[in-house]
Amino acid sequence: MNKTAKAALVAVTVAGLALAASPAYATSWDGSTIDYVDGSGGWWEVSNGNGSTLTFLGAFSNDYGNHGPDNNTFDDGLTVTDRAETWDYTCATADWVVATDGTGDIILTCVTETGIDLNGSAPVDVQVELRFHDDGENKATVRQTVLVQNNNGAAVTGAVLKILTNWYQDAYTNLVYSPTLGSKISNWPTGNSDPADVLTDADHIFVTDCPTGTYQCGPSYDPAVVYQAYSSDAAVKSTLSDTYPDLGGDAAGDLADDTAGFLYALPSIPAGDGVMIVTMVRSFMFPDGADDDATGALALAQSNDAVSFAQNGGWNGDCAGQAQLTAGIADFSKVVNWTTTCDSPALPDTGVSEVMMVSVTVSAALLAGAGVALLVVRRRHNI
Repeated sequence: MNKTAKAALVAVTVAGLALAASPAYATSWDGSTIDYVDGSGGWWEVSNGNGSTLTFLGAFSNDYGNHGPDNNTFDDGLTVTDRAETWDYTCATADWVVATDGTGDIILTCVTETGIDLNGSAPVDVQVELRFHDDGENKATVRQTVLVQNNNGAAVTGAVLKILTNWYQDAYTNLVYSPTLGSKISNWPTGNSDPADVLTDADHIFVTDCPTGTYQCGPSYDPAVVYQAYSSDAAVKSTLSDTYPDLGGDAAGDLADDTAGFLYALPSIPAGDGVMIVTMVRSFMFPDGADDDATGALALAQSNDAVSFAQNGGWNGDCAGQAQLTAGIADFSKVVNWTTTCDSPALPDTGVSEVMMVSVTVSAALLAGAGVALLVVRRRHNI
């Protein structure tokens, strides 16, 4: 797949987040990787590319085959943009902190960008948080929370948010599970998804992997198995952008499509109120084997685990999973693309999603003096 560059000049305001009002900010983020805090030799690859688009490239570990950066999960992951992709969220400045709720999670909270046109009736303010869950020796979960706040004097209607992801495996991106396809594990070890095996609007969750291939999935190139959830059966469901071909397809023939845009038609947002979009990504990592067959067996075990997790409801499968989904979000009713069946637990003041909600109450007068212009450079993908 050819990669192209696209530039747009956008005006953003680096909003004052009232940092003194919250204990959550500890370390300024330098725009590069964030290590696991348990000393396991792993890291999350995140980037804002010298002031360009915020992107998540994957979870990595020296103990596993996908030890990056050459074996990325994504070329561009979880990019926040508008429907037409004329604006990208940059995360020009951010801070990160280790959660004090006993989870050991790392929370990256980006600055609010104001006056963003999401094709609605008025501009809105947008803030992104990434919460990195260290799940154990071979799994790593990332939760993305996007807060869309209406600081206008009237309700905002018609706003549409897009989350864009481009997989690193390119034309060998294998769709191994979705609700409409079911499990494609039977394709292993000699096959991959077929031309008809693509995502539909009903597939809010899915699993990708890369089981075979001389180059694509040999021991020297082991992308993680990835379970992704872009919405649950909620009022606001993710739908596929028609800007790109449907994700998946003929991975067996090295002709799959690996870019997808997930659209969220936001509900009417009352004046002074906000809504959240939450996405969840879990990487299932595996080590290099002695040869292709051994590596394939290790990868297949992780694909089976990922598909089983999906078939059992993922984060909505039990209250423990929902606790990871809801951690630190003070008012989960603001999340419009998920429904839950368990009560959210009481959370400490250091939950950064609470800071996100506090930050948007900063007065317009305070924000007005902080506007700066940034040049946003964005790679786009020719299909």
